[in-house]
Amino acid sequence: MLIFVFASGLLIYRNRYNDYVMMGVLLASGLLLTTSKQQNAPLGIILGIFGIFLIFIRKGRTFRVLMSSTLVLLLLAGIGTYTLIPKEFVNINQYHAMTRGILMGSDDPESTLEQFNMDKQYAILNKSIYYELYTTVDVDSEILENQFYNKYGFVSILGYYVTHPSKAIDMLDLAAKSAFKIRPPAMGNYEISVGKPFRAQTTFFSGYSILKAKMAPKTFGFVILWIVLVAGLYMPSFIAAIRAKQIRRMIRFTFIFIMILMGLSGIAVSIIGAGDADLAKHEFVFTAVFDLVTFVTVSDAIRRRLWSRQDEDSALLTSDTGTHVHEGTKVVM
Repeated sequence: MLIFVFASGLLIYRNRYNDYVMMGVLLASGLLLTTSKQQNAPLGIILGIFGIFLIFIRKGRTFRVLMSSTLVLLLLAGIGTYTLIPKEFVNINQYHAMTRGILMGSDDPESTLEQFNMDKQYAILNKSIYYELYTTVDVDSEILENQFYNKYGFVSILGYYVTHPSKAIDMLDLAAKSAFKIRPPAMGNYEISVGKPFRAQTTFFSGYSILKAKMAPKTFGFVILWIVLVAGLYMPSFIAAIRAKQIRRMIRFTFIFIMILMGLSGIAVSIIGAGDADLAKHEFVFTAVFDLVTFVTVSDAIRRRLWSRQDEDSALLTSDTGTHVHEGTKVVM
């Protein structure tokens, strides 16, 4: 669905197919992507907010009303997905956010707990996992519910990382180590009958994945450099589109920006929502976004589309007045 979302946006930009059909593809794929998993709730919100440029690519009132409705539905889907997360999953993620996140990265867990107005005795839970068979306390007990879970949440954890940037950077670097693995290492993909060792994974058709996991720098600084490089390559054409008041030409960079935000949200939500628990699985959205955006950037570079004013190759760009442009020749449709 992430691929469909990105493809529909780029095809709207290139005006390759009917805008209404692409709008339907964007809505359907966006809803499925957002509601398929609680962690994907921010994706619908990002699409709904930053997709606002799509409303203005055509002047027709019907189109603008339908596109506005599409973006509102995606926004509401994101909000609804977040608010409807079952309490059981909330406790699991919240437990790991503290024990496998804030406490694990703290130099003084007891004083850190006091910042959350919590009893410092819970420092004993540092680095523990919700699913452990034998624990020092019942993770589903009423005591923990009242004295532990109710003392913090997503906002307070985010506030802690904002006020302790060094701890946030440490967690982001930790996340970067798993941000380029397309397959979670905790599970294999062989049947028992094959006789392979536990967690064994096939390497067939995995050349790119293995290369990326081995060669990609394992720091969040590399992610920042990648974002700066991609933005720098597409920014000139975006600025030119703004100056020329060509809304459709703005869509390419807009959707690349949306995709990058989706990827970053996957990292941020993983850290804030569940610490380092199952990072490789939780960061799947980022590694998929990294591949898609890198592929499109390399493709545009090879075909010399990054800075060219003629953004389309044998395709038509439609202006708001209904005039089509094909290889420099204007044809009134």
